Amino acid sequence: MNIHIIKTKIAPFLVVAIIAMPSLGYAATTPSSSTDSPARSSTTDSPAVPAHSTSNEVTTLTNPLKGVNSVSDLIFTFMKIISYIAVIFGVLMLMWVGLQFVLAQGKPEEIKKRSNQLLWVIVGIGIILGARILVSVIINTLDATGSVNSSVIQSAQNAIPR
Repeated sequence: MNIHIIKTKIAPFLVVAIIAMPSLGYAATTPSSSTDSPARSSTTDSPAVPAHSTSNEVTTLTNPLKGVNSVSDLIFTFMKIISYIAVIFGVLMLMWVGLQFVLAQGKPEEIKKRSNQLLWVIVGIGIILGARILVSVIINTLDATGSVNSSVIQSAQNAIPR
């Protein structure tokens, strides 16, 4: 795959996706209520209910994802996984570029090529870490001003990958 295509087409999409993930997760956050399911209708004459069904039938589904109770929790979990993978990939890429520097054996054109790769690896790692820091700064600022409910702040702090 051509590096130019990655720089111009894929990298901006990934940057926007990483920046947008926290806002999508926080936008879907709602205060939890004391009831887990909405109240059921007690009418049995409803045309939507089949004749052989009774109003006492309750179907329960178990959540296969532990600790994920909403769409925002799912987005936060996905964000944590992607963040960990990106950091691991960044470290592996640093090691790969270092090995390529050694294998360049002092050839000027190879050194220039590897320097460019090193620059982009460092920029990528900086974006990943910068996104984490930016979210932490925003959460701490909102907490310090007291303009947001403390349960929302706690939920946001739990969502930050550690």
